[in-house]
Amino acid sequence: MRRVLWGVMSALAFFACARPVGAPRGPAGQAPGPSGPPPPPSVASGPLPPPPEKDAPPPNAERFEPAQRFVRDTKLALYSYHEKYIGNAEGYLAPILRVADGGFVVVGTRADYPEGQYQVGKSRPVVAKLDGAGKKSWERSYRTSGFLDYEGASAIELPDGYVVYVLSYVHPSRGAVVRLLRLDRQGEIVWDRRFRGQGGVNTPFAQYVQLVGDKLLLDGHMYKDKTETAYGWKGILSLEGKIEKDEVGEANPYSKD
Repeated sequence: MRRVLWGVMSALAFFACARPVGAPRGPAGQAPGPSGPPPPPSVASGPLPPPPEKDAPPPNAERFEPAQRFVRDTKLALYSYHEKYIGNAEGYLAPILRVADGGFVVVGTRADYPEGQYQVGKSRPVVAKLDGAGKKSWERSYRTSGFLDYEGASAIELPDGYVVYVLSYVHPSRGAVVRLLRLDRQGEIVWDRRFRGQGGVNTPFAQYVQLVGDKLLLDGHMYKDKTETAYGWKGILSLEGKIEKDEVGEANPYSKD
């Protein structure tokens, strides 16, 4: 019986990883995003502490209200799996940042199609810089060749700019490719890096990204083939844009939880 239950749970985990982006979600139901349950949790080890509780409210949540209002008013879809990191001081990339000048940086997805009527290739990952009152200073989109759809996930502030995590889809029927961008203070791209794969098999999925010192630590999982067996995965990216680690771990790491 336990073997049957594990088979069902693993199958669900596989489809969560290779999910299409066609299902509308977000505050306005407009932006493409994951359908069904979130990807299975991986085992955090080494320098990565466990992430905060999923349903925990952001610390000092009222401090982020001007940015939240901008999200609501402009119908920007946030990457819901990373909203739990808003206000977290542990270096996790988050969809809303309170930045050093007293303003905000917001990362999300805009959909260029009517609400609830998903169209392939009509999503845009965006970063918006706001002042302390939530007024937009600038907003930029980060589409690039080789991908059809996107989800703007999260970011973190650096002394001279930001690092942004964008889930980029070669095709909406596959899982996302891990892509990180370093931006200057005006949102101009300094570098744009992607980890291996085309989505789905042999493509790592980073469940969260954390800045520790001068390194970006990525923790997630990957499927080596079309079976239901997932493998742990860890990556390291330097702030100069060099991939220093792309390592596949043990099979079914979360089965031990």
